[in-house]
Amino acid sequence: VFAGSFGIESAEQALADGESDSWAVLNQLGALVDKSLVVSDGGDPPRFRLLDSPRAYALDKLAEAGEGTAIRRRHAQAMLRRFQQLDDDEWVSPTRHRLEAALPDLDNLRAALDWAAGDDANAALQVALTAASAWLWHPAGMQGEGIRRLVLARSRVDAQTPSPSEARLHTASVFAAMPLPGEPERASADRAIALYRQLGDRRGLYKALGAYARLTAVARDFDACSRALAELEALHDPAWPGYSRAAILTARGYLDYFSGQPSAAMPSYEALLQLVTEFGDEWAERTVLIFLEQAAQALGRYDEAVRRGRALIGRHENVLFRGSLTMARANLCQALTETGQLDEALEAGRQALAEGLRDGMLWITLEVFAQLAARRGRLRAAALALGSSDAAIAAHHVVRQPNEQRAYEAALQRVRAAMPGQVHGLLAEGGQLPVEKAAALALAE
Repeated sequence: VFAGSFGIESAEQALADGESDSWAVLNQLGALVDKSLVVSDGGDPPRFRLLDSPRAYALDKLAEAGEGTAIRRRHAQAMLRRFQQLDDDEWVSPTRHRLEAALPDLDNLRAALDWAAGDDANAALQVALTAASAWLWHPAGMQGEGIRRLVLARSRVDAQTPSPSEARLHTASVFAAMPLPGEPERASADRAIALYRQLGDRRGLYKALGAYARLTAVARDFDACSRALAELEALHDPAWPGYSRAAILTARGYLDYFSGQPSAAMPSYEALLQLVTEFGDEWAERTVLIFLEQAAQALGRYDEAVRRGRALIGRHENVLFRGSLTMARANLCQALTETGQLDEALEAGRQALAEGLRDGMLWITLEVFAQLAARRGRLRAAALALGSSDAAIAAHHVVRQPNEQRAYEAALQRVRAAMPGQVHGLLAEGGQLPVEKAAALALAE
């Protein structure tokens, strides 16, 4: 039942059935390696892979024995234990280390999620596994897939779903939708907070409140954000690992930034950058650098934003895990457009398009592409991109971020000035275009 390679611990958990203990599993695995039916990669720790022909034969025998459901359930439970432990290690293990441990089992994770999703008897297992693994999709550059799996899992929550799994799923849904969580994610945040209060889970409540604070800042509900931030600060336990304070610093920065005070957000972001750098979390460091670059743009310091953006791209290109690269390239595209460096902006935009097609987050970049198209005199393409953006924003039930709103208004102003009688029709036409088509038109020659 393993898809691709597997580790010894996962094999023990999936294959030990009460009759065969872990030592028996190890002996059997060793015998298969000796017979060259299973290949070891020689790593430390080693991973193993069943060769294709023996695997096909074994799957047939598994089906004949009627044991497929039981072993697939144990396989999914093994993946749940693995990914839940990695999720729980968030405050003690940098994202890169957890990703390096998790991604060799990505095919196994997908196989387990797909199997649980297709079996009515395993809704609870699907919910738990989706929640436990949600943290990896964004930093690994597969945010769109993660969001789709979370939406599917939320649809299977019912009265029988264990409260801890449901609470973790709803909290994960908010973080997965960043940087633009919307109304569905707010409902998730409300539910997670209520569940964690009922459970008396202080750490879970803390994480849910951190998600809620960021979400309400993005939604411009600053009273709710302030209340969440105050509870976060009161709830924090000094005995927790130091990295746990990242939630408070992020919430403070978001509250200031989205309430129109980007200069006030800078100290919180700088303190957050120091915290994540000391922790050694390269992924989080790049995320905070995006916060700082966006604050510079919001302050009209576009030359600084260009410098920060170029440095960010360099950091992304030298790492294996490329999450947020779409945003980084789109942000650089906007800063370059603002400074009149349109050729380089076009190249950055096209690279953002390519990344967005891979990670499924292209829709968050359309306003920037429209602004660039308008500056290049491609006004019809700009209007179509704006219309497509309007449709995407409405479909996701979100509010645009400040810099994207400014790009939208700048592009719309140019279109209206040049072709006032056609704006409404073009926006409506653009609203019918797929995001990919609208983006490609905006970035064409």
